[in-house]
Amino acid sequence: MCAALACAWLAPVGPGRAAVPAVDQWPALSRANRWMMMEAEPSMASPGGGQAMLEICRRGKRVGYNGLVLWDSNLWERDLPLAYMENARLLKQGLHDLDFTLVVEMCPRGQAIAKWSGDWSMLEPRPIDPHPEEKDYRYLCLAHPGVFQVWEEQLRRAEEIYHPMGWLLQYDEIRVAGTDVRCRQTNMTPGQLLRWHVQHALAMVRRVTPGRVVGVWSDMFDPYFNATTRKYYHVNGSLAAAAGAVDRDVLIWSWNDKPESYPYWSQRGNKQIIPLYFDHDDLTPAEERGLIQNAVRYPGVVGWMYSTWKRQYYELESYGQSFNPFFTLAAAPARGAASLRRGQ
Repeated sequence: MCAALACAWLAPVGPGRAAVPAVDQWPALSRANRWMMMEAEPSMASPGGGQAMLEICRRGKRVGYNGLVLWDSNLWERDLPLAYMENARLLKQGLHDLDFTLVVEMCPRGQAIAKWSGDWSMLEPRPIDPHPEEKDYRYLCLAHPGVFQVWEEQLRRAEEIYHPMGWLLQYDEIRVAGTDVRCRQTNMTPGQLLRWHVQHALAMVRRVTPGRVVGVWSDMFDPYFNATTRKYYHVNGSLAAAAGAVDRDVLIWSWNDKPESYPYWSQRGNKQIIPLYFDHDDLTPAEERGLIQNAVRYPGVVGWMYSTWKRQYYELESYGQSFNPFFTLAAAPARGAASLRRGQ
């Protein structure tokens, strides 16, 4: 079954445009990455949305932020909104003017895959008795090789629009896995399937956009978080085999509050960004400050990110003033940055 999956993934995906040559030069990964995450919908779908997002970035620039992580589900729809391309042009030009770097979140794990392809078998079936936190996101089937074709098509278009410094792959909180017939027929645990899947996704991204930083959220690959034998929502079996599934050249968005996670990734050689804020869902600013004070002790912790799921930016300045001083070497390149930027 593994061989069949690999052959299907390697099969031609039909005519497609080659990766666009580098035309945008973004600031590279440094030892002082002070980023903000912005969910771009509905802003990027509306006239003037790009300028509205830039105004938030300008606020951030004044207190030391130097990068944007763009979470934009518009990029996962086949038809872009009419206002999108002009917003993207204005946003990209404005980010260059601010000397910001740009990372774009891609490879959605949910129903955007099925909407793009029209094939809902690319998703796991909805649980009969869904957990309240399952949220009906509809999660990708890790054994369906067609997922890679969808992701490649989406990636190629995002590359043409932004040519970003890097990509953040959306392998986080996969709460349904290994439940359909296709997954069970592989005789692999969900952790083994996830390991296989992320390694092929990384290879695809590096092939299509060589030389870019590629990152993942930490939770599904962290043995101190979700990559364990513990029962995880509707995952049909153990996720333990996914622990450390990514190679050392992958940038880790390390959002676990357990102190064991930071030395784990550091000892493997991975660079780490520490996401904070999260709309105060879990931790107070004082608790987050303790996390940063702990994390910066370890080699490879190269920055932090203001992360909001609710488009809340009223604490952008206070967080910047509090946490940016932990990372003061903005001009110095990160040790090992060349290995992160494969192909250059």
